Amino acid sequence: MITHSTFFGILIAEPTTAITDFILAVLCTFFYARFSANNKEDGSYYWKRFFLFMGISTLIGGITHAFLEDHNTRTYSIFWLSMQLFSGLSVLYCQIATIHSIPNTKIPIYRSVKASLLFCRIQFFVFAIAVLFFQNFIVVVSNSTLGFLLVLYIHALSGRKYGNRPAAWIALGIMVSFLTAIIYTLKISINQWFNFKDIAHVIMMISLSFIFYGAMLSFESDQKKEIMKTN
Repeated sequence: MITHSTFFGILIAEPTTAITDFILAVLCTFFYARFSANNKEDGSYYWKRFFLFMGISTLIGGITHAFLEDHNTRTYSIFWLSMQLFSGLSVLYCQIATIHSIPNTKIPIYRSVKASLLFCRIQFFVFAIAVLFFQNFIVVVSNSTLGFLLVLYIHALSGRKYGNRPAAWIALGIMVSFLTAIIYTLKISINQWFNFKDIAHVIMMISLSFIFYGAMLSFESDQKKEIMKTN
């Protein structure tokens, strides 16, 4: 059952879901603004864009939930596809940020960085074509799972085996994000006003906070190294 609320005479569908989406967008905007990296060889440059595209995706998601209740309209399809494409871009930039953040040649993916980057870009291209053609959420879930499993593997290995503390926090954030799949599959809800979508959004807030903390630790560590080099 879809809940409704009225705000200044405007009917809003799924208000809690829309609000939690908007909070996610604000959170991602804050995280985006905290990074000042502009060097494309710096992992922070890509983490910054990961939060940017994730923020745009959740903003569109909030608008879609709130004002586009009828899923059979062309407007809904455009918004839904836009939301998923920006979500796919966030996955891509998360992968690229990972490859640039942890240049450890002992990790298998770094035996060929160019090939790994090419794989990530091909994955996004295939995802974009598939989601536009099938317009099915399974495509989105499959792309996110594949992309984030790669990110989790690299950061977990770097954190556990090589003592990389920032990587360990990012790995934790990715692991927390997988809880949303369980929530969605089992449709675990508190009530109709705070359902499985809303719980998943709260979990995403926690997940993104962990990822941001790890990425920021890595960014600050790189800055200290640069300062030491110049001195």
